[in-house]
Amino acid sequence: MRSPVTRFSCIATRGYVALNKRNQLLLAICMALSLMLFSRPALPNESIEYQVKAAFISNFIAFTLWPSDVSDNIQLCLYGEDNFGSSLDQIEKKPSGKVRVKVQRTNDENVLADCQVVFISKSNISHLSRVLANLREKPVLLLADSPNAASQGVNINMNVNSDGKVTFEINLAAARLSRLDFSSKLLQLATHVYRE
Repeated sequence: MRSPVTRFSCIATRGYVALNKRNQLLLAICMALSLMLFSRPALPNESIEYQVKAAFISNFIAFTLWPSDVSDNIQLCLYGEDNFGSSLDQIEKKPSGKVRVKVQRTNDENVLADCQVVFISKSNISHLSRVLANLREKPVLLLADSPNAASQGVNINMNVNSDGKVTFEINLAAARLSRLDFSSKLLQLATHVYRE
């Protein structure tokens, strides 16, 4: 049986610059479907919350634009404790166009500079200031799911609201310092965007 992340991740290409209304609608539908996963039963040893977060990460990658000198092979590094189980691996198994994602789990801060995407788990969020200093102005998409992480410099931070739904906030100012940009539709779906 395929996981909900495989069925609903809806990975799109990085070429979102000319997003037409159809692609904007597709992104909104993908995000909505990701939210609906909370009503599905969890696979053994996997949290529904982290299945949904994996689907969100897939969409964040799809609707982020890296500088042209960054490879189409995206290294997604999970820094710290792995709460995703096999859900993150579904992103790796579903390439989109020329973009291929390789997932690496690590506790070694030194390898993060070789990644295009870094998810900082709650177990390592106490190292955030060091990670930010080491990756300053590098084209690395920093993701987390810890309180106030976006206001501290993480590019996209996921939260679970009082209704049990995953939402996200974006630190656009930090992303632009790293030479990253996001789809305007992704910015519209964020609960908060830090612009300064």
